[in-house]
Amino acid sequence: MTIHFVCTGNSYRSRLAEAYLNSKQIDSLKVSSSGTQADENADGPISWVAAWLLKRNGLVPFMSDHWTQTTLKLLNTADKVVFINTDHYEFSQKQLKYEGSNFEVWNVLDIPVGLPDDAAILKRASETFIQIQKKVDDLISASSFKKLS
Repeated sequence: MTIHFVCTGNSYRSRLAEAYLNSKQIDSLKVSSSGTQADENADGPISWVAAWLLKRNGLVPFMSDHWTQTTLKLLNTADKVVFINTDHYEFSQKQLKYEGSNFEVWNVLDIPVGLPDDAAILKRASETFIQIQKKVDDLISASSFKKLS
């Protein structure tokens, strides 16, 4: 089974979800992610906040090493698509003509522009990661995946 996460730049939320689900080491599960505007990404391969969270949570070995632009082919070849918020789903429908039926929309918190300092950004990022962990754990519970021994 293939699960594909979609966000904006594929440098933060979808990459966290991808790495966290990969860390579960579920047999026969392929996990990937992309961004609807990844080709405009100025953050480099991953945002500093995502890199901090991945390192802090021992997920670096489970992350992909680059961002990927969302395409209709990526969406259509996934068994399940998880859109990180409604905007990503609507973009995929309108711009890419996505018509799939096996998807979820999670509405995961992003880091708003204008937070006063790095401490506030890291606090919000930690809240976002907790939300992603819960949603991934719920996705696993609702599925019949088997963990690797």
